[in-house]
Amino acid sequence: EARRELQVLCGAVEEILDLSLWAFLGQELEAAAMVEPLEQVIDRLKEEMRTRHIRRMQQGGCSITAGFVWSDLLTDLERTADHCSNIAGCILDMARQNMSLHEQLREFRNGSEEYRRKFREFQDINEVEVYRGRDLLVSREEAVALGENENFIVDLMGMEVWTDEEERLGLLTDVLKTGANDVYVVETEDKKEVLLPAIPSCILEVDTAAGRMTVHIPEGLLE
Repeated sequence: EARRELQVLCGAVEEILDLSLWAFLGQELEAAAMVEPLEQVIDRLKEEMRTRHIRRMQQGGCSITAGFVWSDLLTDLERTADHCSNIAGCILDMARQNMSLHEQLREFRNGSEEYRRKFREFQDINEVEVYRGRDLLVSREEAVALGENENFIVDLMGMEVWTDEEERLGLLTDVLKTGANDVYVVETEDKKEVLLPAIPSCILEVDTAAGRMTVHIPEGLLE
Protein backbone atom coordinates (compact mmCIF):
# COMPACT_ATOMS: atom_id res chain seq x y z
CA GLU A 1 0.00 0.00 0.00
CA ALA A 2 2.80 2.44 0.93
CA ARG A 3 4.61 1.75 -2.37
CA ARG A 4 1.45 2.45 -4.34
CA GLU A 5 0.88 5.71 -2.46
CA LEU A 6 4.47 6.77 -3.07
CA GLN A 7 4.13 6.05 -6.79
CA VAL A 8 1.09 8.34 -6.95
CA LEU A 9 2.90 11.15 -5.12
CA CYS A 10 6.07 10.75 -7.22
CA GLY A 11 3.97 10.89 -10.36
CA ALA A 12 2.41 14.17 -9.24
CA VAL A 13 5.82 15.64 -8.36
CA GLU A 14 7.21 14.55 -11.73
CA GLU A 15 4.30 16.31 -13.44
CA ILE A 16 4.80 19.54 -11.49
CA LEU A 17 8.51 19.47 -12.33
CA ASP A 18 7.69 19.11 -16.03
CA LEU A 19 5.19 21.99 -15.88
CA SER A 20 7.65 24.25 -14.05
CA LEU A 21 10.47 23.46 -16.45
CA TRP A 22 8.20 24.05 -19.43
CA ALA A 23 7.04 27.35 -17.94
CA PHE A 24 10.58 28.45 -17.08
CA LEU A 25 12.23 27.61 -20.40
CA GLY A 26 9.44 28.87 -22.64
CA GLN A 27 7.82 31.51 -20.44
CA GLU A 28 4.60 29.52 -20.86
CA LEU A 29 2.07 31.30 -18.65
CA GLU A 30 -0.59 28.62 -19.02
CA ALA A 31 1.79 25.97 -17.74
CA ALA A 32 2.87 28.24 -14.89
CA ALA A 33 -0.76 28.80 -13.89
CA MET A 34 -1.33 25.04 -13.61
CA VAL A 35 1.53 24.58 -11.12
CA GLU A 36 -0.09 26.06 -8.00
CA PRO A 37 -3.28 23.92 -8.14
CA LEU A 38 -1.13 20.80 -8.55
CA GLU A 39 1.07 21.90 -5.65
CA GLN A 40 -2.02 22.08 -3.42
CA VAL A 41 -3.01 18.58 -4.51
CA ILE A 42 0.48 17.36 -3.56
CA ASP A 43 0.16 19.02 -0.14
CA ARG A 44 -3.11 17.19 0.48
CA LEU A 45 -1.67 13.89 -0.71
CA LYS A 46 1.27 14.26 1.64
CA GLU A 47 -0.96 14.89 4.66
CA GLU A 48 -3.22 11.96 3.80
CA MET A 49 -0.23 9.66 3.30
CA ARG A 50 1.32 10.75 6.60
CA THR A 51 -1.95 10.06 8.43
CA ARG A 52 -2.32 6.61 6.87
CA HIS A 53 1.28 5.75 7.73
CA ILE A 54 0.76 6.68 11.37
CA ARG A 55 -2.22 4.34 11.35
CA ARG A 56 -0.04 1.56 9.91
CA MET A 57 2.53 2.08 12.67
CA GLN A 58 -0.20 1.96 15.32
CA GLN A 59 -1.38 -1.33 13.87
CA GLY A 60 2.16 -2.77 13.86
CA GLY A 61 2.46 -2.80 10.08
CA CYS A 62 5.52 -0.56 10.02
CA SER A 63 8.47 0.20 12.29
CA ILE A 64 9.26 3.59 13.80
CA THR A 65 12.57 3.67 11.91
CA ALA A 66 10.79 3.19 8.60
CA GLY A 67 8.33 5.87 9.70
CA PHE A 68 11.15 8.42 9.98
CA VAL A 69 12.37 7.53 6.49
CA TRP A 70 8.82 7.81 5.16
CA SER A 71 8.33 11.22 6.78
CA ASP A 72 11.59 12.51 5.28
CA LEU A 73 10.56 11.29 1.82
CA LEU A 74 7.20 13.03 2.03
CA THR A 75 8.77 16.26 3.27
CA ASP A 76 11.39 16.29 0.50
CA LEU A 77 8.78 15.68 -2.20
CA GLU A 78 6.55 18.40 -0.79
CA ARG A 79 9.45 20.88 -0.72
CA THR A 80 10.22 20.07 -4.35
CA ALA A 81 6.63 20.96 -5.21
CA ASP A 82 6.92 24.17 -3.15
CA HIS A 83 10.01 25.24 -5.12
CA CYS A 84 8.14 24.57 -8.37
CA SER A 85 5.30 26.74 -7.13
CA ASN A 86 7.73 29.57 -6.32
CA ILE A 87 9.24 29.38 -9.80
CA ALA A 88 5.84 29.45 -11.47
CA GLY A 89 4.72 32.34 -9.29
CA CYS A 90 7.77 34.39 -10.25
CA ILE A 91 7.14 33.73 -13.93
CA LEU A 92 3.56 34.96 -13.60
CA ASP A 93 4.66 37.98 -11.56
CA MET A 94 7.25 38.95 -14.17
CA ALA A 95 4.65 38.66 -16.89
CA ARG A 96 2.42 41.04 -15.00
CA GLN A 97 5.33 43.35 -14.22
CA ASN A 98 4.46 42.97 -10.58
CA MET A 99 7.71 41.93 -8.92
CA SER A 100 7.68 44.66 -6.24
CA LEU A 101 4.36 44.23 -4.43
CA HIS A 102 5.77 45.37 -1.10
CA GLU A 103 7.20 48.52 -2.65
CA GLN A 104 3.91 49.32 -4.36
CA LEU A 105 2.04 48.86 -1.09
CA ARG A 106 4.49 51.15 0.72
CA GLU A 107 4.06 53.85 -1.94
CA PHE A 108 0.30 53.51 -1.75
CA ARG A 109 0.27 53.90 2.02
CA ASN A 110 2.61 56.89 1.99
CA GLY A 111 1.11 58.73 -0.97
CA SER A 112 -2.55 57.82 -1.15
CA GLU A 113 -5.09 60.20 0.35
CA GLU A 114 -7.71 57.48 -0.13
CA TYR A 115 -5.75 55.13 2.14
CA ARG A 116 -5.30 57.80 4.80
CA ARG A 117 -8.98 58.78 4.65
CA LYS A 118 -10.15 55.21 5.17
CA PHE A 119 -8.00 54.67 8.26
CA ARG A 120 -7.96 58.18 9.72
CA GLU A 121 -10.60 57.19 12.27
CA PHE A 122 -8.19 54.79 13.99
CA GLN A 123 -5.13 56.41 15.52
CA ASP A 124 -3.88 53.51 17.64
CA ILE A 125 -3.42 49.81 16.92
CA ASN A 126 -5.30 49.00 20.13
CA GLU A 127 -8.41 50.61 18.65
CA VAL A 128 -8.56 48.05 15.86
CA GLU A 129 -7.36 45.08 17.92
CA VAL A 130 -10.97 44.34 18.93
CA TYR A 131 -11.74 43.56 15.27
CA ARG A 132 -9.06 40.86 14.96
CA GLY A 133 -10.47 37.62 13.56
CA ARG A 134 -13.79 39.16 12.54
CA ASP A 135 -15.23 39.21 9.04
CA LEU A 136 -15.02 42.44 7.06
CA LEU A 137 -18.22 42.87 5.09
CA VAL A 138 -19.16 45.34 2.38
CA SER A 139 -22.44 45.92 0.57
CA ARG A 140 -22.67 45.48 -3.18
CA GLU A 141 -23.29 49.20 -3.56
CA GLU A 142 -19.97 49.98 -1.88
CA ALA A 143 -18.00 47.12 -3.43
CA VAL A 144 -15.25 47.73 -5.97
CA ALA A 145 -16.27 47.72 -9.60
CA LEU A 146 -15.72 44.41 -11.36
CA GLY A 147 -13.57 44.18 -14.46
CA GLU A 148 -14.20 42.04 -17.49
CA ASN A 149 -14.51 38.32 -16.64
CA GLU A 150 -14.40 39.11 -12.92
CA ASN A 151 -16.95 37.89 -10.37
CA PHE A 152 -17.56 38.17 -6.67
CA ILE A 153 -16.74 34.94 -4.88
CA VAL A 154 -20.15 34.95 -3.20
CA ASP A 155 -21.75 34.73 -6.65
CA LEU A 156 -19.67 31.66 -7.53
CA MET A 157 -20.45 29.63 -4.43
CA GLY A 158 -22.92 26.83 -5.07
CA MET A 159 -22.70 27.26 -8.83
CA GLU A 160 -23.28 24.17 -10.96
CA VAL A 161 -20.16 23.20 -12.89
CA TRP A 162 -20.46 21.49 -16.28
CA THR A 163 -17.74 20.34 -18.65
CA ASP A 164 -17.50 21.43 -22.27
CA GLU A 165 -18.67 17.91 -23.11
CA GLU A 166 -22.01 18.62 -21.37
CA GLU A 167 -21.23 16.43 -18.36
CA ARG A 168 -22.17 17.69 -14.91
CA LEU A 169 -19.02 17.85 -12.78
CA GLY A 170 -20.52 19.04 -9.48
CA LEU A 171 -20.98 22.15 -7.32
CA LEU A 172 -18.44 24.89 -6.67
CA THR A 173 -17.89 24.84 -2.90
CA ASP A 174 -14.81 26.99 -2.33
CA VAL A 175 -12.37 29.41 -3.93
CA LEU A 176 -8.72 29.13 -2.91
CA LYS A 177 -6.55 32.27 -3.14
CA THR A 178 -3.12 31.06 -4.17
CA GLY A 179 -1.37 34.27 -5.21
CA ALA A 180 -0.75 33.14 -8.78
CA ASN A 181 -4.36 32.47 -9.71
CA ASP A 182 -7.50 31.42 -7.90
CA VAL A 183 -8.39 27.75 -7.65
CA TYR A 184 -12.02 26.59 -7.75
CA VAL A 185 -12.94 23.64 -5.54
CA VAL A 186 -15.70 21.53 -7.09
CA GLU A 187 -17.45 18.79 -5.12
CA THR A 188 -18.62 15.92 -7.31
CA GLU A 189 -21.72 13.82 -6.71
CA ASP A 190 -19.61 11.13 -5.03
CA LYS A 191 -18.24 13.77 -2.61
CA LYS A 192 -14.79 13.98 -4.17
CA GLU A 193 -13.03 17.31 -4.64
CA VAL A 194 -11.72 18.53 -7.99
CA LEU A 195 -9.36 21.52 -8.08
CA LEU A 196 -9.68 23.72 -11.17
CA PRO A 197 -7.26 26.57 -11.90
CA ALA A 198 -9.15 29.78 -12.65
CA ILE A 199 -7.47 30.39 -16.00
CA PRO A 200 -9.12 31.10 -19.38
CA SER A 201 -8.17 27.75 -20.90
CA CYS A 202 -9.92 25.93 -18.04
CA ILE A 203 -12.83 28.21 -17.07
CA LEU A 204 -14.68 28.74 -20.34
CA GLU A 205 -17.87 30.48 -19.24
CA VAL A 206 -19.40 31.81 -16.03
CA ASP A 207 -23.12 32.60 -16.07
CA THR A 208 -23.97 34.02 -12.65
CA ALA A 209 -27.60 34.64 -13.65
CA ALA A 210 -28.09 30.97 -14.51
CA GLY A 211 -25.80 29.75 -11.72
CA ARG A 212 -23.75 27.73 -14.19
CA MET A 213 -20.05 27.44 -15.03
CA THR A 214 -18.65 25.67 -18.07
CA VAL A 215 -15.12 24.30 -17.77
CA HIS A 216 -12.56 22.37 -19.75
CA ILE A 217 -10.91 19.58 -17.81
CA PRO A 218 -7.12 19.49 -18.47
CA GLU A 219 -5.85 16.07 -19.47
CA GLY A 220 -4.99 13.92 -16.48
CA LEU A 221 -6.66 16.17 -13.90
CA LEU A 222 -9.34 13.64 -12.96
CA GLU A 223 -7.02 10.62 -12.93
